[in-house]
Amino acid sequence: MTERNFHQVCREIRLMRQIDYEGAVKLEGTFEDSGAIYLVQEICAKGDLFKKLIRSGGVLEEAYVAAEVILPLLLTLQHLHSARIFHRDIKPENIFFMKDGHMKLGDFGLAIDATVERPKSRVGTVSVGAVASHTGVRSSPCASVRRACARPLAA
Repeated sequence: MTERNFHQVCREIRLMRQIDYEGAVKLEGTFEDSGAIYLVQEICAKGDLFKKLIRSGGVLEEAYVAAEVILPLLLTLQHLHSARIFHRDIKPENIFFMKDGHMKLGDFGLAIDATVERPKSRVGTVSVGAVASHTGVRSSPCASVRRACARPLAA
């Protein structure tokens, strides 16, 4: 794992531990082996919005999308932004559905905590055209990130 990948995974773990909101996928735990760090997240049994769109022929009812996707997504983003957390990779593949049908935002791999980092370049999924920003650590050198991740990764 490269230093950059290690930093991104540690940031994702830290942010997911920090987020406590019903509209965000929860981190259940983590573990690692000699080659990777694994994130165990709650089960999103009904898949993601992209697959839901594919299964429905590319069309979903407007009332359903407004009430069950857009509104919960906006409330989740409002909560995250009030905590200065920016997802930076909103796309159908990162909008998940639980067994009961409720929407949750997931994949915080590009997210940042703006109280610690500042956006300074573009990131996101190119095909989606997200205008998000890549970050640099403002006040915490990489060694500090390693120390933060050095504690057991299990929740």
